[in-house]
Amino acid sequence: MNITAFHKPFSRRTPAQWQQIINDQAISGLPQKAYCHQHGLSLATFCNWKKKLAGHQHVDDTRSVSPTANDWIEVPTPENEPRDNRWNMELELPGGVTLRIRQA
Repeated sequence: MNITAFHKPFSRRTPAQWQQIINDQAISGLPQKAYCHQHGLSLATFCNWKKKLAGHQHVDDTRSVSPTANDWIEVPTPENEPRDNRWNMELELPGGVTLRIRQA
């Protein structure tokens, strides 16, 4: 059995592309669930983008996405902890990817 035959290729869409998909769904007259199924889209991802883009009149596809000072939250740690144990986080992502973050 060829396992790769079942692997769905990952494609990252821009905000402008998601806006077009959301617009197309609205025009189609199909419920969101049916539209997503018909087009091979994740309903959860569709809903997340619809919520994210709600209220935005225009999405600039060329803008660069970079964090600002307001995008980051400092995680305070007790000062009496040993330096090598300040924090250690793991985030398990889809596809068997694990993101490990440690403060050195």
